Amino acid sequence: MKHNSLFVQMRQRAAKVRGAPDVRLAALSHNQYAVACMMADRTEEAIESFLTFIETYRPLSTYEKDMDSNPILNVGFAYRLKGDLKSALDILTAGLKDRESVFGPMDSVSYQYFIPLS
Repeated sequence: MKHNSLFVQMRQRAAKVRGAPDVRLAALSHNQYAVACMMADRTEEAIESFLTFIETYRPLSTYEKDMDSNPILNVGFAYRLKGDLKSALDILTAGLKDRESVFGPMDSVSYQYFIPLS
């Protein structure tokens, strides 16, 4: 947890020095931190950090709909652990639709098989 927190802080300091964020690494640092929060049973904090990752990626001019698939899957799982099954289903379904719009339905890359939420 400590090193993941330091990674986020390091990316924030680097952004201040450069005057612009290193969006890719900033987003990845939030994902790393969120995974550590999940392991420490800090689900709310994890959800916030996964959503920060997603919000950091989406404004990029190079953004593709599949770039945030992993944090979408992770935040969906976090919602499920929290017991918020509607939010889990909503974000996982939206994420699947985004991937299918890039790779087509039933592709070999997409997350096609969700664990039932109930």
